[in-house]
Amino acid sequence: VEVEIVDDRNQPVAPGAVGEIRVRGAGTCRGYLGDALATRERFRDGWFHTGDLGRFEHGTHIVHCGRADQMMIMNGINIYPTEIEQCLASHPFVDDAVALPVRHAIHQEIPICAVSVAPGATITERALQSYATQRLGFRSPKRVLIVDRIPRNGQGKVIRDELLAKLRGVLPG
Repeated sequence: VEVEIVDDRNQPVAPGAVGEIRVRGAGTCRGYLGDALATRERFRDGWFHTGDLGRFEHGTHIVHCGRADQMMIMNGINIYPTEIEQCLASHPFVDDAVALPVRHAIHQEIPICAVSVAPGATITERALQSYATQRLGFRSPKRVLIVDRIPRNGQGKVIRDELLAKLRGVLPG
């Protein structure tokens, strides 16, 4: 199996740069059964474009940076939700974290983050935002919101519509 990380022109990115992960090999399928549109979008020139973003670290290790369809763009800068989520999840009082884009008239999108805290832990949204800002700088969430729990399905994926419904009324903008 071959793995490449490419830019939006399908050119390999420089080592350490983030791009889309694509794969090809004898065991890779050639398309989606009964879905010509999805096949055209994901299977090009013998490569399967996963929709996952990543970068090579130490030449051979792939660091997953999230999904291309969840990347945020603020003032022309790409912000990867996974980076924000991993940062806040590293805080000892945080159980779970999900970064979301909020449309903004000036900045395109701004990142916010919903977190659930560990049972018995006491921390403020402001303290968590400061924690993220110290580690991520410009890419930090512009608002951190504490929720009882992050809704996830049986596979562990965030149920974004349910989370957004929980946050309605407290989201900026």
